[in-house]
Amino acid sequence: MSINMKQLDTTNKIDRILQAAFDCVKQYGFKRTSMADIALAAGMSRSALYILFKDKIDIFRSMAEKIHGQTLNDAKNQLAKDLPLQTRIANATTARMTPLYALVYDSAHGTEIFDISQSISADINAQADDRFLRMLTDALQSGLKSGGISGGPDNLAARELAQLFIASARGLKYFAFSAKDYETLLTKSVATFFTGLSPK
Repeated sequence: MSINMKQLDTTNKIDRILQAAFDCVKQYGFKRTSMADIALAAGMSRSALYILFKDKIDIFRSMAEKIHGQTLNDAKNQLAKDLPLQTRIANATTARMTPLYALVYDSAHGTEIFDISQSISADINAQADDRFLRMLTDALQSGLKSGGISGGPDNLAARELAQLFIASARGLKYFAFSAKDYETLLTKSVATFFTGLSPK
């Protein structure tokens, strides 16, 4: 997971805690981060922190909700722009996937954070993934309906095309060496897909 800290309002107590927790987890890892560490980083007492969150798992789940909410909102905004479908799909996929890539691969504790995420926020992750799949499906369905794209040689449905885009985006993380490199690969991948979706 990753998070755009610019979108957090640090004058808001909850957002300040999430920012503090995010910084601590990136620096120390999840297991080594304590509620005391988070309270200190947030500029509050542990007792005040416990009033708002029962433990660091509760905080981590709130972080996951915030992160997914931000990336999904960014993806939605990209899909709503008046641009060619290929550009919108590429930009939306980048907005959704690159921040998730960045935390795991740009942090010394990325592997641990990924494993913890799969354990304690799996339900939140799954719901967010389903929402993104539906977003892409709707956009691609519009393209198929208008005749702007085809379903390729096998005449795939919009949902199948969306699944392929997402699967490719996930697989590309193993071949990238930075967030910028990952974005470049995503753009090339989408362009390659759309070449095969050109109406005959």
